[in-house]
Parts: sequence; structure tokens; C-alpha cells
Amino acid sequence: MDATPRYRVMVRLAGLVGLCALILAFSDGALAERRLALVIGNGAYQVGPLENPTNDAGLMAETLISAGFDVTHLENLGYRDLQRAVVSFGRDLKAAGPDTVGMVFYAGHAVQADGENYLIPIDANIQDSLDLRITTLEVSTLMASLRAAGNRLNLVVLDACRNNPFPSMSRSGSRGLAKIEAAYGTLLAFSTAPGEVAADGSGRNSPYTAALARAIRTPGLAVEHVFKRVRVDVMERTGNQQVPWESSSLTGDFIFIDRPPEPVVAAPQAPAVPDNTAEIEYWKSVAASNDPAAIQTYLDAYPGGLFANLAQQRIQSLQTNQALAARTQHEAAARAAWDAVKDTDDPALLQSIVERYGDTVYAEVAQVKLDSLQQVSDAQAALDRAATQQAALPPPAAPPGPPPSDGRLLYQGKFIAQRNCYGGGTWCGGSSTFDMDIEIIGTAVTLKLRGHGTGLTLKTNLRDNRFVSTKYINGVSGSEAFFFSGTRINDEFRVEVTRGSTVPIFSGTAARVTPAATTAAAPGAGNSQQAELLFWESIKDSSNRADYQAYLDRFPNGVFTTIARDRAANGYAPQVAALSPTAAPPQHPLDGDWILTVETTIPNPQAQWCRWEEGVEEVVTFEDGNLDTRVKTNMGKSAQIKMSLSEGGASYFAKPQGWGQHLFYGDLDRQGDFYQAEIFITMSNARCKQTITLRRP
Repeated sequence: MDATPRYRVMVRLAGLVGLCALILAFSDGALAERRLALVIGNGAYQVGPLENPTNDAGLMAETLISAGFDVTHLENLGYRDLQRAVVSFGRDLKAAGPDTVGMVFYAGHAVQADGENYLIPIDANIQDSLDLRITTLEVSTLMASLRAAGNRLNLVVLDACRNNPFPSMSRSGSRGLAKIEAAYGTLLAFSTAPGEVAADGSGRNSPYTAALARAIRTPGLAVEHVFKRVRVDVMERTGNQQVPWESSSLTGDFIFIDRPPEPVVAAPQAPAVPDNTAEIEYWKSVAASNDPAAIQTYLDAYPGGLFANLAQQRIQSLQTNQALAARTQHEAAARAAWDAVKDTDDPALLQSIVERYGDTVYAEVAQVKLDSLQQVSDAQAALDRAATQQAALPPPAAPPGPPPSDGRLLYQGKFIAQRNCYGGGTWCGGSSTFDMDIEIIGTAVTLKLRGHGTGLTLKTNLRDNRFVSTKYINGVSGSEAFFFSGTRINDEFRVEVTRGSTVPIFSGTAARVTPAATTAAAPGAGNSQQAELLFWESIKDSSNRADYQAYLDRFPNGVFTTIARDRAANGYAPQVAALSPTAAPPQHPLDGDWILTVETTIPNPQAQWCRWEEGVEEVVTFEDGNLDTRVKTNMGKSAQIKMSLSEGGASYFAKPQGWGQHLFYGDLDRQGDFYQAEIFITMSNARCKQTITLRRP
């Protein structure tokens, strides 16, 4: 009786051992594949906060837990916490053994620069690409940590291709993330194609994370089919604007959730996923091309394909960039050509710039110079014609009196506007009249114009009774060149000014006068001349035309007949007191020494006049309210400065030497006993701001 129970016990023990063996075998198979996941959601950024990444991380953590993963769920990590999380996860993977499956999910900001991708912690403040390397996590560091773990399979999912939140990175950073080739045993998934931007989503979750959570919960789907389903889902929901992307080097199989046993009642099958593998592979082969023709081949093969809209946008972008590049090359060629001929007076070379580069600013500058040369040529031709006509005239009559004892010849008259010109104001308004005085000593000519609270002085030389000269006048579009020409015929000077065409802007006639203080009248003639001067002095500022007609009736051949005829016909509205034949020219109240200060407040390192801490402080001298001089900065660079002073303000014009066609000009406001203004210039790639101050020593 004892043997039977012992046998039964042994059988029972054998069965129990067998059952344990089966349980252990099943447990070993079940536990051979551990699943570890690191889920990170960064949204509380100091710069460019995002609403959905923490929601996305929460959804993904719940989904992966349901798929059997041990999940480490972290949110809103700073730089040090993000680094520690990646290092700690790599160590956990290595400790779990070679059969472990690892997955990293990241939602938040990421950028690319110089071909590298960077995950952005929430405390990042990025100014340039150097900050990226010391305040962010390189994706290559994450990938290296996974490779070091030595496990059989890793999945890395980056829902992080959102807009770059750091404007200062616009030069060194690019849109989206850079393409990465997955390491052996790794699948790397992006929420959108390389170089493109993903949506954060208008709902609680981003389109990509929502689609991925749905696909993972679908039983029986291999990992490759999971991400294919995600791509189709996201493209449908975004109108093909967002195309998820993967790079895979997997060699083993992996299913998130095994297909359950067939139920008693068959469940409806999920709709079949269309197989677009061939189209997707074709698009991958041409998507990164910079040749519009290569991308067009995709549209030819798949005119209504998944990527048709994206392909059309890509072609348009490439064609626009090519056109901009061609324009930039054309502008550079025009500038080089202009630099080679800008100092020439050869019309043929200047005309070549106009004809070849007619759509650039350099052609406009060349045309201005051509017009200027033509104006000088026309003025000289007019003087030559006048000289020929004068030579045919009878000898001039004797002057009304002997010249002054110091050898001066004096002429007086009016300088009257004939038309408007570009720039407006006193000199181009078309309605100004100036008193004109001309003084000749030998061949030296001094022309002075006074009126409207301003004036100018022109000094030149007389040749064959004519002169031609150029004068820059401030306050007309900065500072512009006016061309003066004068011809002396008998006792009169005819003076004209042109600018931009041969039609005069101003013209006037000055008659010969003899200062009473130096006149030695001939016997018998002195009383007549003295009477004429006294008569003229009594009416010269009159606004009554009858006064000038009375002068003409009494002195038909008098010294002031030309002026009297003009005033008798057109009237006269006195602007300033007429110059007495014996009065010295009035001195401008603001003439004399001033201290000119130029201070650079926004520097441009490419400019030779506007570098950091470059400036001017120099004593300059104004004559007749005008300044035309060259000054040097504390760094040895120079510029031609032209200014004109008045009681209310001052005009300023500066042309730096060696900085192309860049000009500084503007108006200074009077502030008590000094003048000041900020001058700002932006031309091509040049940018500069300076503070101009003018004060008495």
C-alpha cells in the first residue's frame, strides 16, 4: 500500500515539474523581449511656447503602456535634465539585455544647422549656431547612446519639425530637420519630410502623434506598416501639405500589439491601405534635387499623386531661387563694369553701361553722367556761338564812366526762375528771383546771388568774354550739380543755369555799373551821371512800374535801363534791400568756424566711413552760409562734405571716398545754439546710422 501512494506522488511531482517547465519556457519567451520607452514632451518654452507637445507625450505614453512598454514619461525638460534623461535611458537599455526593444518619442521644438539636428530644451536662448552646440541636445548624441546599448531594435520618433522659434537663427538655420540615415537595427521617423515644417495642430494633439497612436493600437500591424498607415493618415488630414518620413535599417520583425485570437463573431476588417510604395520611393529619389526638371518627372509619372502639390510648390520655389540668383549675378556684373569706367569721361564707355545693364542702378548713374557731359558740351557750344556773334558786332561803346581805380568791373541785375526742376524749393520751385552781382578782376569772375534768405557765390574764370562752371547746391535732393554759363556782350552779362536738360532753370542779365565813390566824371558829364544815380537810388526798391518808366523816359541810355525795362514790364516785389553801388557785399550771419562732429551709432563693418567707433570731430569754416570741404575720420578715411546753413536748420551731404555710390544726406534741426540730426542709410548690403552735430567752438 505504501508503493502506490509513492508512485502517485512521483507522477504528480513529474507532472508538476513538467508544468513548471512549460510555464518557465513560456515566461522566458515572453520575457525575452523587454520593451522600454522614453517619452518626452517639451512645450513650456521661454521663446516660442507650444500647446500640444505635453498632450502628445501623454497620449503616446498611454499608447505605449498598452503595447507592453515600460515607459519613462518626462515633460518640459531643461538642458541638463534632457541630457541626463537620454544618458539614463541608454544605460537602462543596455542593462535590459540584447533582446530589448527601445523606443524614444520626442515632441517639441527642434532645428537643423549645418546638416545637424538639435532637440531644444525649454530653457534655451539661441543667438547663433555656436549656442546650439552648448545649450541643446544633438540628435547624433541620442543615436550614439542607443547604438552603445547594443539592443536588437530601436525606434526613434521625432514629432519636432515645427517652425524655428529663434529669428536670429535665420541665417545659419534651415527649415525643418535634416535627413539622417538610420543606423543598423534602427527605424528613425520624422513627422514630416526633411527640410519641411510640421503642424502643431489645431486640436489637442498634433496630426502626426494622433495618427501614430491610432496605428500603434491596431493589432497585428508590422512596424513598417504602422508608419506607412501614419503617412497616409497625415497626408489626408493636411491636404498633402505634411508628408511623414522614415529612414529604416531594421532587419528583424516587430509588432506593437499582436493580433488577438479570432473571435466567435468576426470583427469587420479594417479598410485596405493602398500600396503606394513605388510612388513613395520615386518621390524620395527626386525630392532633394535642386533641378526643377527632375521633380517634374515625378509629376509626369504621377500627375495626381500623393506629392503632386508638394512637387509643384518645390518646382516654383526652385525656379524663383534660380531667377534671384541670376539677378544677383547680373547686378554684380553691372557693379564690376561700372567700377571699371566710373571715373571716365568717355561717352562710349558710359553708353555701354546703359545699353548692357539698363535695368540696374548703375545704368541710371551712367546716364546721369552722360547727360552732364552733354550739358557741358552744349553750354560750351552755345558760348562759342555767342563769341562768333560778338565778333561780328561793331566795337563796344565806351563805358559810362572809367572803371574803378582798383581795376574791378561791376555788373548788377536780376536772376529770374524760368521753370520748375526736380527737387523743388527755392532753387527749383520755378518762381524765385535773386539779386545778381558780378565782379571781374582781370579774368577772375565772382558771381553772387542773394534772395529768399539764402544765396550762393560762384568763382570761375573768363575766357573770350564767356565762362562755364558747375556749382553743387545743397538742399536739392541732397546736393545736386547746376551748370552756370555766362556771356559778356558790350556792357551786359547774360547768365543761364541748366540742370538735367538744355532748357534754362534760371536766366538773367546784369548791366555794367560804376561805383559812385570811384567815378571820376568828365567835365560837363558829372552832373548828369550823378543825377541818374540819385534818381535810381530813389526808385530802385519801388513796386510801382510807373517809376521805372519815368526813369526810362529821362535816361533812355542810362546805366540801369535793362533792369528798368524789366521792372516796368513785369513789376517788382522787393525781396531784400538792393545792393548799393558803393555797399560791400553783406556777410552771412552764420559764417565763420564751427565744430563738425560725426558719430557712428549703428556700424557697418563693410563700410569705410561707418565702422564701429569711427567718427569725425573737426573745425570747419562756412563762407556765405555754405561749406564745401573734405574731412577725415579718426581711422583715416575721408569724405566730401557739403552743407548750407540757415537760421532754422542746415542741409547735409556726405560722399565717403571708396564706398561706391553710397551717399549720406538729410536736414539738421537747429536746437538752441547747435544743429543736429540722425542720418540713416540702407543700400544693397550696406547699413549705417550716424549722428551729425554742428556747434560753435
